[in-house]
Amino acid sequence: MCAPNADGGNDLASFAGNNFYLRFRISSDYYVNADGIYIDDVRIMGVDSSNLSYGDVTADGVVNITDVRAILDYAVGLDPLTDIDPRPWTAPRLDCADLDNDNDVDAFDAYLLCKYLYEAAYLLPVQSGIPETPADPGISAHFDQYLVVDLADSEFLCSLELSTSPVDILHIYHNGAAFNHPFAQSFNPETETYGFAGYNTQSDSLFIELEENPQSFTLQYSLNGVPGSIFINTGNAGDDPSTPALSFGCLLYTSDADDDLICVDLGGRRIIKKKHKTTHNSLVTHTSTLH
Repeated sequence: MCAPNADGGNDLASFAGNNFYLRFRISSDYYVNADGIYIDDVRIMGVDSSNLSYGDVTADGVVNITDVRAILDYAVGLDPLTDIDPRPWTAPRLDCADLDNDNDVDAFDAYLLCKYLYEAAYLLPVQSGIPETPADPGISAHFDQYLVVDLADSEFLCSLELSTSPVDILHIYHNGAAFNHPFAQSFNPETETYGFAGYNTQSDSLFIELEENPQSFTLQYSLNGVPGSIFINTGNAGDDPSTPALSFGCLLYTSDADDDLICVDLGGRRIIKKKHKTTHNSLVTHTSTLH
């Protein structure tokens, strides 16, 4: 038996290299009837960073929407954990992010963690050995002033990654995304890649504003972990060479505003930050709100 330390915890150093058993005991009398015992705030600290728990990519001992967002950011090519594990992640962190055990970290892994957060009895495929095989939502896309991406059966949407490269994305509006709980979105302006992962999905379409006079291109996507592509005919032979090059970034948010330090949940609206370089190489930022 070990005595509590100053902060109320117990030092388990004496058990290093051995198994130990944790038991909770309650003693009472027979005069008073009450609900019974309540146990809360039990936490084992000091887990080696090379032995991360599945889903806890931030290694803070808690699996939450922050981990979902980090996995999704990594999936679209961003570097979400520069302070503790710059891209590419170490093998142990990749292992705890690869929740379907397919040797790849993608938006579908972020969806699996969303489901894990929402369903208390759910086991991740990497834990249960049972693969997750969602139905095909059916995807189509066309260009009509905007790039419109439609889903035939939106209730089957779990995750989506799409890229319009080399065509630039100016604005993204994911219709109904705010009604998914939990969910996360991410955007990589370097590769023009958008990522979404959500549980209990109600979103059925995306409206994406592209650069002026976009050339025809092939939309690359991964829907529920299954890759595919759609040729998008914009009706233009190519970009107007007189149009200056633009560089854009999108500020998106997740389903948990309290857990998101840089974004705000606007109840279904999307704030998009658009940046472009002027001819004097100064940076100008425009912010617009889409309803």
